[in-house]
Amino acid sequence: MSQERQGTPLDRSENPYRRFFTRDRSARDLLPGAGKQPRRERKEEMDTSCVDFRHALNIELVSQAEGYVKVSMKVLEGYVNRIGSLHGGLLYTLADSACGAAVLTYGHKATTLNGNIDYLKPGIGCQELFAEARVIKHGSHVSVVDCQIRNEKEELLATARLSFFDLGEKAQFTPEEKYKRK
Repeated sequence: MSQERQGTPLDRSENPYRRFFTRDRSARDLLPGAGKQPRRERKEEMDTSCVDFRHALNIELVSQAEGYVKVSMKVLEGYVNRIGSLHGGLLYTLADSACGAAVLTYGHKATTLNGNIDYLKPGIGCQELFAEARVIKHGSHVSVVDCQIRNEKEELLATARLSFFDLGEKAQFTPEEKYKRK
């Protein structure tokens, strides 16, 4: 019979899983031997030569309206996987970027809550991609956005639906300023 059933409280400090259920601890603290050595700060400097992820991937704004954004991306040789198809993560990144910009047209900062993408056709031999994002629900806290990704031949490669949380802060830039290259 367990200690709780006998009337004495169970001593949780003996529980080997207790470390997973405590608050205010980072994942690093859960590693074996954690707490014995002080954390080391990173000494090497970060490479800031590519500050903007959108620019690194050649994503450019084509058009915008309230709740709508169309972006394009030139496909580079390194964007394909071993079978010659566009990498799925690249398509998701393009959808996330377009959807985030569509939400930004309302003038508030937002962050991605959730995303789902359906890959419909392999992107083999594509030269350029286009993502059109439309906000289908703009709420006071959550916005839901649909996105379609097509190649230069207008073939539908993927569809995505992402939700965004409004951070409650006015954005300091518009999608046009966001995609502008310095």
